[in-house]
Amino acid sequence: MMAVDWNKLKTRYLQDDVPTRLGGIASNLARIKSLVRSGSNEQIAEHLIRESQFFIEWTAPGTDLKIAVELVELQQLLGYWHYHWSLLWSTPGERLEVAEQAQVWSDRILKYSGLLTK
Repeated sequence: MMAVDWNKLKTRYLQDDVPTRLGGIASNLARIKSLVRSGSNEQIAEHLIRESQFFIEWTAPGTDLKIAVELVELQQLLGYWHYHWSLLWSTPGERLEVAEQAQVWSDRILKYSGLLTK
C-alpha cells in the first residue's frame, strides 16, 4: 500500500468547494471502475478505495442531508470492498460487479456535484 500523508491531503482537499470535492469522489470511482475492469494495478485501485473513504468523511458534513445519507451508503460499500479486497479482486465475477457499482456511484455522485450543469 502506498504511504500517504492523510493530514496533508486533507488540508489540500478541504481547500476545494463541495461540488469539486464530490467531483473528486466521482473521479476516483471512475478510476476504480477502469482499473478493476482492466484487471490491472490492484494496489492503485485499493488505494483509491481508501482515499475515497477519506474524501467522503471530509465532504459529507458540508453537504445537505440527502447527499450525506448517500455518501454514508457509499462509505459502507467502500468499507466492504476494502475489507474483502483480495477476494473481490481475485474473482472475475466479483470484480465485474465492483466495476459496475463503481460506475453507478460515480455517475450518481457526479450528478450531485452539479459540475455537469455549470
